[in-house]
Amino acid sequence: VDENHDVHLALGLIERMKEKYNIDAGRIFMQGMSMGNMMTSLFARNFGNVLAGAAGSGCASFLSLLFDENEKIKNRTGHLAVWQSRPELNDIPPEKGEALKVNKYNRLYWMRLNECGTLPEICIRGENNFAFYKGRKADLVYLDIKNRDHGQTLDEAFLYWDYLFSGIRREEDGSITQTETILPRTGDTFAFAVADGFDKAWLSNRVISMKEKAIMWNKLKYHGLQGAKKIRGSYLCVPLSFLAEATGAGYESEEDGAVVILKLKDGRRLQFARGSIGCVIDNTVRSMYCEALWRGKELLISVEWFAKYICNFQLSSCNGMVYVTDHFTDLSANMVDLIKDLFKGEAVPENFEEL
Repeated sequence: VDENHDVHLALGLIERMKEKYNIDAGRIFMQGMSMGNMMTSLFARNFGNVLAGAAGSGCASFLSLLFDENEKIKNRTGHLAVWQSRPELNDIPPEKGEALKVNKYNRLYWMRLNECGTLPEICIRGENNFAFYKGRKADLVYLDIKNRDHGQTLDEAFLYWDYLFSGIRREEDGSITQTETILPRTGDTFAFAVADGFDKAWLSNRVISMKEKAIMWNKLKYHGLQGAKKIRGSYLCVPLSFLAEATGAGYESEEDGAVVILKLKDGRRLQFARGSIGCVIDNTVRSMYCEALWRGKELLISVEWFAKYICNFQLSSCNGMVYVTDHFTDLSANMVDLIKDLFKGEAVPENFEEL
């Protein structure tokens, strides 16, 4: 980096601007897209002390640039408020699993330097999947953009400013101070996420345990196919005890959990039974998407049916995970990977460098 002309040109430009104009030295920011993001990251790692914040979209930095041969962090200037946008379909390297790893370790790099907690506040608005990390030294924003290829969205510069840059400053002693931003970095007021094969759930911006694992269940149809079976839908079934907790409903079980009664906050009474596709709602019956499953004395039903039909919630699905909210969301692959790591207790790998 000492011989990198472009980095020193950017550094010299900042110094020239400070000499020529009335520049607030505590409010200097850098942002780039694609190779510009690579340059911003390079600058931030080596001369980030002249910035209050850095942001970028597109390519994540290759791990050999972030860590030495002993997997120790390579950095000259320490903490910095950082925004990382990772378009969901921007798979660089091209193999998806490797791309998820590179994105993850780019995030972990700044989490360590900024001394961020491992549990973010998650907010999904349309295609924007935000993870807001609070740090002792500086904050980190991680954004995965659903169904977006390499590049950046039209409004990204506005997002950087509204959510992060509008409220940060680097003080003369090198610390980063945070004041109120135009838009708050807070998680969804109401949201929960569940995933196939996990007995953990995301609820109220924390990880909680469920009494049984969520199960992806295939609804089969036999009629009219000479006895052959055909899958007519796949649904994620979760314990009714969890759905009661997530929605504040009353919960009663009978016959070792094979019969469950929910009393919703709006007064409706719902009754479910093992193996039945029908739900008794007050004094009538309605068909569910698939039959109720009985596992380990817990009754499981389709979260899709309960969220949409019973509660009129919005939901989105991706890679075996369902995210439920009271507003429109479009769950993305990198966010699924992040939440599953939280479920597994692997938000930070055991072998990751200690500060």
